[in-house]
Amino acid sequence: WDDDSERTLESVCDGRFGRSDGWRPLEPDIIKKFTTNSRAMWDAQQECIKPATEGLILTQFSEERCGIRDFEPDPENGKIYNASDFGGANPHSSHWYQRLDRPYESVDFWGQKFVIPVGSLVCFDEVYIAEVGNNTFARMIVAKEEKWKALYPGWQVEERYADVANRAARIDFRNHETPLPTMWRVTREIEEHIQKCNDIINEKRFYVLLDECPMFVDEAKSWQRDPTTGKQIDTYNHAMSDFRYCTANVERKLQIESKRKGSLSGDSVATKDNTSTSDPLVGMQDVRKLPDTGPASRSYDDGEPFDIPLHQQGESDGPGKIW
Repeated sequence: WDDDSERTLESVCDGRFGRSDGWRPLEPDIIKKFTTNSRAMWDAQQECIKPATEGLILTQFSEERCGIRDFEPDPENGKIYNASDFGGANPHSSHWYQRLDRPYESVDFWGQKFVIPVGSLVCFDEVYIAEVGNNTFARMIVAKEEKWKALYPGWQVEERYADVANRAARIDFRNHETPLPTMWRVTREIEEHIQKCNDIINEKRFYVLLDECPMFVDEAKSWQRDPTTGKQIDTYNHAMSDFRYCTANVERKLQIESKRKGSLSGDSVATKDNTSTSDPLVGMQDVRKLPDTGPASRSYDDGEPFDIPLHQQGESDGPGKIW
């Protein structure tokens, strides 16, 4: 169940299947269906308490499960990220996310106070607009951020992620009067991104501020696969695209930082010949050689983001270079 207690057939049906005189026997048919079907499929087909979710990508997303009604992105609570998907005739979409380093007391969908746990990703603001150019889109992003900076001195975006296929738009962002450089750490495999999005929702590590992010909620509830190809339907998925970008890249960033922290603390790290060492210099070298694929990377020595053309790769023996 949603509270992590054991979900059993008995707790679902309260004996109704056992007492019924239907054409399906309890054993093995009903028990087999209960243990092999997803909860979403069971709820829709066996109990008729929810609409069918076949084809939906985020099967566990709901306003009740992920929605919150109170949140302030105080930078003291964790780093803030921005992710954007470029449009034109289709909507541009940009959302801000904070990964919490400390518990945060909020209000859930029902108006009840609860604590968002450490490590959760919270989507708290959005820009969603069609029929404007990249520069207008950038100005709207800057305006949102100026509002937060006025409320919280020191408020800043740790990293930005954007559609890797649209290099021209990324260049417009980088050359904007208030530069918005973007970066990338992961592969472009959509299914890998989708899996990470589902993981944080299923593990209750994702929340969205309902009143400020209505388009995110609408898209999350309707994001679907094509029944003939199994691939995502590439319409009305712009907020979901920036959700993918942020989730996949932040998880990758945390992995690298964890390895780097282990190296600096003298923890044992793996070397090329599969032996281990506690030498922090060896660890740092290994971290820099982790494959950060895509059109952008970041130097962990000087902390400055930079952008490179799609698929361009470099290699250097010195620190702060692309690997």
